[in-house]
Amino acid sequence: GDRHITALKRELKSTIDIDEDWNDFVVHFEQIHDGFFKRLQEKHPDLNNNELRLIAYLRINLGGKEIARLFNITPASYRKRKMRLKEKLGLERPENLETYICNL
Repeated sequence: GDRHITALKRELKSTIDIDEDWNDFVVHFEQIHDGFFKRLQEKHPDLNNNELRLIAYLRINLGGKEIARLFNITPASYRKRKMRLKEKLGLERPENLETYICNL
């Protein structure tokens, strides 16, 4: 049930810290969010790996500072990257990126 999902989410977050291997992360991620990447890539086939990574991190509610650290970029670069992603996804300014991602 819910406890299982919470444990998995915790495990996901620690997996990111310990294990930089993206493929392992994706496997864990797909256990929780089944078919997420498939749906995402069907809707937005032009996303690159970094963009997919960013979306996945947002999907598990990582904060901007954490995401910037994982990408080895500054918070300002992270904000720029997020803006570009919004444009690429075709979201209108007020539309919230996180909300969009959570509803995929």
